[in-house]
Amino acid sequence: MDKTTRDLNMVALPTGEGVIPPSPVSRYPPPMAALTLTLPPALDRFVQDQVASGAYPDADAVVAAALDRLADDAMIEADRETRYRRLIQEGLDDLDAGRYETVTDVKAWLDQLGREVKAEPR
Repeated sequence: MDKTTRDLNMVALPTGEGVIPPSPVSRYPPPMAALTLTLPPALDRFVQDQVASGAYPDADAVVAAALDRLADDAMIEADRETRYRRLIQEGLDDLDAGRYETVTDVKAWLDQLGREVKAEPR
């Protein structure tokens, strides 16, 4: 094997004197961490019902799905908070730049706003 020859399963040594096997790569995910949970009776029953219904193969899958959903919800909430903070900052920036209008008759202002929205093409 010369210095430039490559094989997907072997790595050539820089000197070309031989090959070394690459570090093993598994097609399977690494083993999951073991965790012992104590659930209130209602949640334990729920987990058992999910497994009994065939929706999940075992209790581990039910808990994993629930934690995935919780993680997704946390990301959505973080995105929502970021968006709200950005909108608040935009409002504060508008105030600082003088981009606002003074409203003395809120009802008349809302009525006018409603008419403008209705008049917009859809």
